Amino acid sequence: MNTEIYTTIVASIAACFSALASWLIWSQQKRVALDSIRPDLILDGWTFVDKNNMVGEIQVNSLRNVGRGPALSIRAFLNIRQGWHIHEPDAPFSAYMIQEPLHILPSGEKIGIDSKGMFSWKYRAGDLWVIGLDLKLLYWDIQSNRYETIYYLIAIKDNTSMGGAQLLAPGLYLASRSTRIKGRKRLVVESQINALVGRIKKLIWPKNLVAKNKSVEPT
Repeated sequence: MNTEIYTTIVASIAACFSALASWLIWSQQKRVALDSIRPDLILDGWTFVDKNNMVGEIQVNSLRNVGRGPALSIRAFLNIRQGWHIHEPDAPFSAYMIQEPLHILPSGEKIGIDSKGMFSWKYRAGDLWVIGLDLKLLYWDIQSNRYETIYYLIAIKDNTSMGGAQLLAPGLYLASRSTRIKGRKRLVVESQINALVGRIKKLIWPKNLVAKNKSVEPT
């Protein structure tokens, strides 16, 4: 093999490894920087009440930040978990959360809250009085990264035991808890894309509406 070609190949391989090493170092530094400001919220003090055999009520009375940074603009949401069957589509509602937004919770602190989640038992799996719920905490860190901590809850009537899940209160179990992070730059890009899509829809929608009206006009 020509010496010049061999030298070029070796130099290219060395450059690739150098770039890879630089990227790994940058990724590690970014992860360490994020961990140093990352909040992590934990809900405590669970109670569960079956009201009039029609509505279930979940209550939480305390919130802790076990992360390394403050949590900002904290909000809570309750929804029926995707994939659970709708038993009766005429149910008055599916699920909702009553929780005043919290502006800040510093690292290492715990506060008392009066948070209530309500859901309709008419949304359940077949004839079983069991339902899956997502209780989501949405909050930000000091660098505008967004966090979604999701509690996958399972509510069961008649206090039936459920193996493999953590008991939070009689009739209420925690199947899993996870946190997803969206960086500031990604949120900005998604916001710009959504705004662009909205403008496009406004331009296209009237034309589609006119075309639809013309297609159903009597002859």
